[in-house]
Amino acid sequence: MSQVPGFLKFVLTKERRYVYLAVAKKKNKRVNTHIVYRFGPLAKALEAMYVTRDDFENLFPLELKEKGYDWEGIKDWILSTKTG
Repeated sequence: MSQVPGFLKFVLTKERRYVYLAVAKKKNKRVNTHIVYRFGPLAKALEAMYVTRDDFENLFPLELKEKGYDWEGIKDWILSTKTG
């Protein structure tokens, strides 16, 4: 299982729900959220995650691989997206 920090953030804008991969950093007793990756609108993001999971080696974003995210991460994100 991936030990890289991060969580999915769901943002509602103009009646559309967008999905972001984010990390939280604490600085001076305040928590700042930093967006690591933008998946896009919820339905599109979920479909992209399924396709990526099925062909992980070729379709997983290189920038996420470089940051240490892996197949277990995408599996967890799909579950998190489905449960909202």
